[in-house]
Amino acid sequence: MKISTLFITLSFLLITISNYAQEQITDVQELLSRMQENHMGSLNDVFNTEELQTLQAYFNSVNPPNEEELVLMNRRIASTKGNTPVAVVTMNPQDLTTLENLGPSTIPEFEGAGIVITMQNGAYVIDNGNNVYLRGISNNNYVPVGAVTNVPGGESITGLETLSNGDMYAISTNGMNSSHLLMINPNTWEAMPIGGNNGLVVPIALARDGADRLITVDIDDDNAYVMQAATGAPTLMGPIGFDANFGQGMGYDAEVDKVLLTAFNNTLGDSQLREMNTTTGLTVSLGTITPGIIDQFGYGSFYDADLLDLQGANSLDLSVYPNPVIDILNVQSNFFLYQIDIYALDGSKVMSITPQHPSTEIDMRALSSRFYLMTIQLEGTTYTHKLIKE
Repeated sequence: MKISTLFITLSFLLITISNYAQEQITDVQELLSRMQENHMGSLNDVFNTEELQTLQAYFNSVNPPNEEELVLMNRRIASTKGNTPVAVVTMNPQDLTTLENLGPSTIPEFEGAGIVITMQNGAYVIDNGNNVYLRGISNNNYVPVGAVTNVPGGESITGLETLSNGDMYAISTNGMNSSHLLMINPNTWEAMPIGGNNGLVVPIALARDGADRLITVDIDDDNAYVMQAATGAPTLMGPIGFDANFGQGMGYDAEVDKVLLTAFNNTLGDSQLREMNTTTGLTVSLGTITPGIIDQFGYGSFYDADLLDLQGANSLDLSVYPNPVIDILNVQSNFFLYQIDIYALDGSKVMSITPQHPSTEIDMRALSSRFYLMTIQLEGTTYTHKLIKE
């Protein structure tokens, strides 16, 4: 009798476990089916916290996280983690396993576009409602500065970029059948559509390359396109090599002359740092961002902390701009500038001036396009600054 009862009990448990496992498989398949649709916003628009945990467990089982994936660059990436809990973050490309959390985002809408402005020690961020904010690079302090006007009806800005001459462009889409390249006036935040509907479905980010070409990625067909700045028309580059979905970021890293993506890979169910071949559009993974944890980043803007206005310079009321510089470099201080020397990275001095004045202009046009170090001698101190000559 006990044996029969035990057999019946075990049989019941096995059936129950089997049914539960089948339900779990069904649940995962239903969640995966949602990922096959185009989504231009946050993961949390589509999945709740428990569903994301289920997906995380699934993807970890089929793609075990490799925490040894590292990237050999000395840069920083400004972004906002777009899924709950939404947070302002900085990424170190040399260690993608952890994020520097600068605190929660105070913007209620998804942050779909952003770009670092080194001169202001800040980043312009545009949400899905086309509202514009300026936040500090090293904090989560957001200052509303207005909204982008004249965006075609029903479209949200999903990418933001500036060319080397300072001209600002954006890409916008309604996520279905309408998209435009926009030129943005950063003083008024008025958009000027360039051309008509460009025919792309969900262009999700915008970057420039070293030749000042504007590039976008359409997550509907997973292709990269060059956007013609004069006409707004797209020219096909080629497939990006992965299944992209949800809001993601892309930007130009001038220090290494690369277009890099903070990309959500639908196949992995996770975000990666990817490098794009700007001839073919094909991307390759440089590493998984926070392996084993589902994260998403609506934009990614690259900067060098050495180019920011550091605390020591602030105490001297010292400003060096623009940086990168094309022709004229301005140096201003409340103190006399006794001597300014500019060095190539091999240590050779390429320029030396003695302003004997609190401000000066330096003609950089004769210098080659590369990195330089500048030393500025003021009253009682010497300040070293990194320069990019474009």
